Amino acid sequence: MNKGIGMKSKFMSGLAILLTWSLAPFVQAKSILIIGDSHSVGPFGRTLDQSLRTEPDTQVRLEASCGSVIRWWYTGHVTPCGYLSISSKGEHTNLPKAKTPLLETLIHDSKPDQIIIELGSNYLRGYPDETLISDAKRLLMDIKKAGSSCVWIGPPSMRKFKNELSPFISKLEKMVTPQCR
Repeated sequence: MNKGIGMKSKFMSGLAILLTWSLAPFVQAKSILIIGDSHSVGPFGRTLDQSLRTEPDTQVRLEASCGSVIRWWYTGHVTPCGYLSISSKGEHTNLPKAKTPLLETLIHDSKPDQIIIELGSNYLRGYPDETLISDAKRLLMDIKKAGSSCVWIGPPSMRKFKNELSPFISKLEKMVTPQCR
């Protein structure tokens, strides 16, 4: 069983490294804030964070709240399935339950040049399109107001929502492309 976990972790780390290389032309900021859901709580988020920290003179902060949707970053909703924070100094906080940090506070404290958003797949669990649209508009408006650029990492391939995933990604892409890469 341990061997399987190690293989999955290596596979996820490889994917995150490939993603980081593909993000390299987009991520040229001196201060980066990463916000994400369960994918960022796990090996993907840790590897992405670690890879971005290899850039000289770049401050990286990762905040990940398992199960989160955008509105949780405005309400402080408690995650029931895991929270990971990696400070700009590299200090890790990993908790089974915690309040989702407030985006306003994160932006104020980090003053990020760029925000990497790894959110979206949790909207496939019963949220109407209108919720995604209003949440995304609010987030994009606040990123613009902060003077930050953004990169949005869409949902991964999932067996559970196989039929819904492609149209969902198209909707999300259409909404965020004018402002985020």
